[in-house]
Amino acid sequence: MWVNNAGVNQNKVPIRELEDKDINKLIDIDLKSTIIGSKIAMKQMIKQGYG
Repeated sequence: MWVNNAGVNQNKVPIRELEDKDINKLIDIDLKSTIIGSKIAMKQMIKQGYG
């Protein structure tokens, strides 16, 4: 079983106040990391035949 969970808001500001650079950082951490983690987990699950 694989559970993806990532989240960060280091600036502690409401979404409406985020600058583009902060939004990009959030996307890199919150979205890309879950995709990368899933890829790694899937390789192992496929190798072992379950997961």
